[in-house]
Amino acid sequence: MSPRTSRLAGLLVAGSLLSLSLIACDTPGRGPEAEADVAATGPAPPPAQRPVIRSEAELAAERQQRIAAGQQVPVEQPAIAAPRPTAPRRPLAAPRAAKGSIASDLLMVNDVSVTVSEVLYLLRTRLDELQADESRDRLHAQIEDLVRSEVQRQIGTILVHKEALASLDETRRRTVEQATDKEIARIRQAAFEGSPAKLAAHLREHNLSEAQFRTLIERDMVVREYTRERLLGRVQIRRDDLLTYYRDHKDKFGSPETRELLVIELPFERFLPAGSGSWERAPRTARAAAKLAAVRRAREAHAALASRPFADVAREFSLGPKAEDGGSWGMIGKPLQPPFDQISEPIFAYQSGQYGEPVELETGWYIAGCGRIEPAVSKSFDEVQEQVRRELYEARFQKLSREYVLRLAEKATVSDVEAFVDHAVSRAIAVVPEGRRSASAAGL
Repeated sequence: MSPRTSRLAGLLVAGSLLSLSLIACDTPGRGPEAEADVAATGPAPPPAQRPVIRSEAELAAERQQRIAAGQQVPVEQPAIAAPRPTAPRRPLAAPRAAKGSIASDLLMVNDVSVTVSEVLYLLRTRLDELQADESRDRLHAQIEDLVRSEVQRQIGTILVHKEALASLDETRRRTVEQATDKEIARIRQAAFEGSPAKLAAHLREHNLSEAQFRTLIERDMVVREYTRERLLGRVQIRRDDLLTYYRDHKDKFGSPETRELLVIELPFERFLPAGSGSWERAPRTARAAAKLAAVRRAREAHAALASRPFADVAREFSLGPKAEDGGSWGMIGKPLQPPFDQISEPIFAYQSGQYGEPVELETGWYIAGCGRIEPAVSKSFDEVQEQVRRELYEARFQKLSREYVLRLAEKATVSDVEAFVDHAVSRAIAVVPEGRRSASAAGL
């Protein structure tokens, strides 16, 4: 394997290249195709570090040609063209190419291109979550890891997709087109009320064309079906394998302890005078009065909890949608996303029936309590055998996927991945103001 191939192979193995659907299949090594490529392109250039030694006669002939062509000719030309020193890999900073450069906005995988906009679109939900939860100091490193992982996944997906298309006849290609149409229609109906105009506006917002959107969907569908058809029969799992996996991952199989989160909600907006409109548009005096009324009601509710069950007090005092349910937000196994971590995290230290002090959040006052507590349950092998089988299948699928992509990578030509990642990270983080620290999460 050549040094370039080794670097690309290492890059592809470094992260989680593909989802469960991207599974490996047999691919031959270099053969007649690779030899044909060499014949077409000619011999490889000399190593970059070898000096180029030219005779005086060659230099003189070149000088005369440049003079005849009207080009500027240096007074003296060195006989040895020394290689330029290679700068060490620097920490991630600005893109290597200028802002807006086509070179860093496109990643070429053989003859297929991927744009920064496509990568960021696929990551949009997770980027929103990162920007909500992380300080700017941590955000840069987190986004770089996320972008690099997605770029690796896209390289693998493109390589598999191209091979998959080569195996499809005309009938199956039409079937893929029809399936893609149906999936786009489903997304349009579910997320955009069936409106083509709303979908188009959404794509423009993310610098994505409808053709690019369609390609992303079609590529994922083809890869998913192709890899499953080619590999499902190759994975063999014995009962001993299942038992070993169960013992090695026993903590994963079972039910963690869960607690019922009880909340009395007193949103500021519910205390505005009639006709004040939304909280953002209400006059300052109206909002001040609403906040005062909310804190008074929070104190009354907290005092009532000293002698009455939480559910009864919630039904009387809470102004949230769960008031009729006694303020129950259901069973949770870990704190909720911000800002509700401030009221949900403490209940994991409470006894059943215990409650806390009123807490003021950006949207109102809240009182949280702990209802039922369901202890953790450890499950036997027989109870989780099918779950163990699915997870072991996934682990082996992933291994075969990496091996498959490595074989394809030996014959792939990929442009400067680092410059592309740099540019994608810079675009992703550019929209986050200095010092931003959001109090809410996307929750998607």
